[in-house]
Amino acid sequence: MNYIDIAFLILFAAVMIRGFFRGFVKEAISVAGLFFAYFGGMYAISKVSGSYYLKMFHNEEAGKIIIFTGVFILIVIIFAVISIIITKILNLLQLGVCNRAGGFFLRELKPLSF
Repeated sequence: MNYIDIAFLILFAAVMIRGFFRGFVKEAISVAGLFFAYFGGMYAISKVSGSYYLKMFHNEEAGKIIIFTGVFILIVIIFAVISIIITKILNLLQLGVCNRAGGFFLRELKPLSF
């Protein structure tokens, strides 16, 4: 093995360990949250008219960026809260180990989806 292979193995192991500590639910919901946040932001931009951007922000492009960013952050926060609640429920049901084992393997699939 050369140094590049060793570096990839170390990176691979670090990512899997992070997935183990976060758990399956947080990993899966974070992917879904990013997906819905992106499309929610794009939907919000398309539904707000250009005159509203000019009235509120005096610049149409700045208005689009601000609205997209606001909607994106709001949706990501909502999904983060949902993942915390579901993780706590799983821990109460003593399924925390299964949750972490799933996160261990799901974390490796997450970069492949993008």
